[in-house]
Amino acid sequence: MIALEENSTIQDLLDEIFAKHGEKISHIFMDENRQIFSHIKVLLNDTIVNYPFNEKLQDEDQIHFLIALVGG
Repeated sequence: MIALEENSTIQDLLDEIFAKHGEKISHIFMDENRQIFSHIKVLLNDTIVNYPFNEKLQDEDQIHFLIALVGG
């Protein structure tokens, strides 16, 4: 769990995660322009949200990251 200030957004959460974990995680999720890769979907309470991630978060909200994998 990550503690955020009241009225924080999904983007605030992402910034906090990437600041805390740095390059070891950010290069998996973001390109050089700090945009989430298109094959990664962000879900807020089981609903896909799109950039810009300005949805306000509430206590008990759940965020999930879905990474599309393809292969054969």
